Amino acid sequence: MGNTLIALAVAVVGVAGTLIASVLSPRMPARIQAEQFTREQRVAEAQWLREQEVAELARRRDGDPQPGWSFEEIQTLLLRLGDRWKDMRGIMRADLGVDPGPADA
Repeated sequence: MGNTLIALAVAVVGVAGTLIASVLSPRMPARIQAEQFTREQRVAEAQWLREQEVAELARRRDGDPQPGWSFEEIQTLLLRLGDRWKDMRGIMRADLGVDPGPADA
């Protein structure tokens, strides 16, 4: 009787192990594959960032300005901005009742 119970217990453990292995086996490769995919994504993103930085440095080195913007256009816009700022400053001072001061200051 004792040997029969031991044999039965070993058989139950063997069958249970086989059944559990069939359930756990697909999970292990899936987890490894997910980790590998995540690693590959990080490597690809890091590579893309490096390429973007190299391209940005090359653009800066070549002095690539915005298309359609010449230095004369920029100067004109800055002068207009300065004139607009002086006009708005005068309006604000008048609204606040403050001495307008010199026009060119």
